[in-house]
Amino acid sequence: MNLEIEIKPEVNKKYTISKKIDKFFEKYNLYDKAFVSSFDPRILYYIRSENPEVVTALSVHTKATGNKLVDFLLFRIWLADFLGVGIIEPNRKIADKRFIQMWQEKGKVLNIWTVNTKEEKRFFKGLGVSITTNCPRRECKIQSDEMESL
Repeated sequence: MNLEIEIKPEVNKKYTISKKIDKFFEKYNLYDKAFVSSFDPRILYYIRSENPEVVTALSVHTKATGNKLVDFLLFRIWLADFLGVGIIEPNRKIADKRFIQMWQEKGKVLNIWTVNTKEEKRFFKGLGVSITTNCPRRECKIQSDEMESL
């Protein structure tokens, strides 16, 4: 398991957060132990500009964010290279075999979220990707779709 630090898109001080992330990684030497993820590509841009050694992940969901620029950028393949992200984190609903293969061919690591059932875990493991789950050692009693509506 790695430490994932998720920065929410609602953060108002994106540039200030990037400086704090840089200091946090430096202080605790997290470069090989943690990564920073966000749905907001601007946050990832600031973090990588501050310190290109911090591994970042672009999270991709199925719903619009409400920010027209962010919504436009999220589904542009070239964006990941521009931002310098090494990890793509799609919602499991859009992570079909074609989607996964496309990103793997571009040399990106995929981490699918939120994968909770045995069947989902087996499917994604078979495709050679990592997952984020609410139940790492077992199957969740509540299914993924139910969990998302809570």
